[in-house]
Amino acid sequence: MSPVACLIPAYQPEAALPELVKILTKTSAVFVINDGSPSRYDSLFEEAARAGAKVLRHAQNQGKGAALKSGFAAIHKGVGKAVGVLTLDADGQHRIEDVLKVLEYSTQHPESLILGSRMTQANHVPWRSRFGNNLASLLFEARTRTKILDTQTGLRFYPASCFSWLLEIPYDRYEFEMIALYEFVRRGIAVQEIPIQTIYIDGNRSSHFKPLRDTFRIWRALNSFINSYNSSKK
Repeated sequence: MSPVACLIPAYQPEAALPELVKILTKTSAVFVINDGSPSRYDSLFEEAARAGAKVLRHAQNQGKGAALKSGFAAIHKGVGKAVGVLTLDADGQHRIEDVLKVLEYSTQHPESLILGSRMTQANHVPWRSRFGNNLASLLFEARTRTKILDTQTGLRFYPASCFSWLLEIPYDRYEFEMIALYEFVRRGIAVQEIPIQTIYIDGNRSSHFKPLRDTFRIWRALNSFINSYNSSKK
């Protein structure tokens, strides 16, 4: 088995979730977090469990960040020897070839944050996703002086050595991933991007991300977090 566990935060997942789990369990322990999905999705999570995933459930939707933190805590407790966690989305966007590529790369670089970057082939990204990502990346670079092509990717490898402070990040929705990215940069931990392709179904209709609303919510949270950190050091 791979020393990397896989974590899938899921709210109203696509039908391909059980098949994805079946493939990943051949090499890794797989955790799926049902983040308060309506009961009509219960059968998908039951299939994922039968395929080999450890399925945890939030009684109500708490947000992607909360789902990720629940997964980190469960993996830290249940898979103590895991060198890290590979996170991926439940909306069918990630090609299994790219998931396995990031998984393999992470075993060679277990102390880096590794991002599967979609922006190396940005012409194939729907405009709403490209707009939101480009805006978020520009705002991140303006505040941190660090250029990251794809700040919004859900395909990431997190080193296990970072679990303790990742669990302390005080945001539970999309803001969590941006704050985590900032913390890796601030702490001087290597951030690596490797190119991936992404499957966009009907122009990415299944995404719960709202480009303008959520990007500015993330930006507001990032500013607040950085300002709070800077104030604490004075």
